[in-house]
Amino acid sequence: ETATATLTVKKIAMQSLVLSPTSVVGANTTAANQITLTEMPAQDISLSATSSKTAAVVPSNVVIPAGSTFTQFPIQTSIVAATVTAGITVSSGNSTKSANLQVTPLVPQTLTVPSPVVGGGNVSATLTMNASVGGAPAVVDVTSSDASVSVTGNAVTVDAGTASKVFTISTVSVSSPV
Repeated sequence: ETATATLTVKKIAMQSLVLSPTSVVGANTTAANQITLTEMPAQDISLSATSSKTAAVVPSNVVIPAGSTFTQFPIQTSIVAATVTAGITVSSGNSTKSANLQVTPLVPQTLTVPSPVVGGGNVSATLTMNASVGGAPAVVDVTSSDASVSVTGNAVTVDAGTASKVFTISTVSVSSPV
């Protein structure tokens, strides 16, 4: 006697690729990027990931574990001189999802100096960047158009992991307000 059975192979497709945030300052990592499947797999699902730009590096292989419909993965960015849009693509078989990540430059945002400043002494100022400095410290040139004010070394180093730096400005005595 012969028995016949029908085997249905169901493909599990990607439902979405969500990048969070969609814009990041270079030299920082985004970790809340999420891939979601349409159904829960019985075994691990391995996906390949690529980036169209070297300013945004993704892991080449992203795994969604068995019993889960989603996973998160990091994107490591590098320092850029101008805004770069990187196309992030995740695929498995014939299922592909893409999203864009903007990588923006790390730049000074504000320079806070107390006012008024009395000539002939030192004053503390604060340089604040547009984001925390990732990776290595950031060196920012700080100069004055007025000869009575100087910054030691004409540069301020903002440490990695911070977004601001307090530094000293030296002044000389002046006979009238500048």
